[in-house]
Amino acid sequence: MTQDKKASIDASTLNEIMNLFWRKGWHETSIGEVVKTSKLNRSILYETYGDKEGLYIAMLQRFISNISSYLLGPLNSSDLGLDAIKTFFNQFKSERCPLYQKGCLIVN
Repeated sequence: MTQDKKASIDASTLNEIMNLFWRKGWHETSIGEVVKTSKLNRSILYETYGDKEGLYIAMLQRFISNISSYLLGPLNSSDLGLDAIKTFFNQFKSERCPLYQKGCLIVN
């Protein structure tokens, strides 16, 4: 799992893989589907992530990083106190929130 190999897979491809796991879950997603969705060579996936579990863990880390920065944004970028806290909680019921329609990648 070298950083160079991970860096060579573009962000949109990683997002496609993450979304595949998000839609289907860990058990229902096969490496074959990942290969088909991402158009990456199977050997590159195994060389980069080791196995399906390594790939899934990398996608969970990506999810946590992306969702954390999105959801914590109102708290990190605001000095509005209580209004920032209200905004933080209100975003969970907004259709723009990534969790609104898909649920949580970890739970799915």
